[in-house]
Amino acid sequence: MTYTPEQVVAIVLEVIRRLEGQVGAFSARPCACAASAHRAATTTASVQEQGGAGPTAAATGPREELVLAERVISQRLVAGRLEGVQRVVVAPRAVVTPLVRDELRRRGIELVRRGA
Repeated sequence: MTYTPEQVVAIVLEVIRRLEGQVGAFSARPCACAASAHRAATTTASVQEQGGAGPTAAATGPREELVLAERVISQRLVAGRLEGVQRVVVAPRAVVTPLVRDELRRRGIELVRRGA
């Protein structure tokens, strides 16, 4: 099954919305995860449409390592940014979509989870 980046964001936001409902039953403090995820997805998409690399990405050295701080790593986020990359570094709890995992595997790029 293949999903568009927009569908992945919608799915993630729905999962977060449902989880917030469960958390709300146990906690008096509301979670801002959905708003943060939506804001990050919108900002990243906007920057990419303008030809940018994304607000929280950094490449080190001769593009050997691509560091992504987003919580959801989608195909849209990495599209056009994997040339010459040997390793993609994401946060320990980042959600990496299956399509991105497949693309990294196909290119022989290592996926590393590293804390900030």
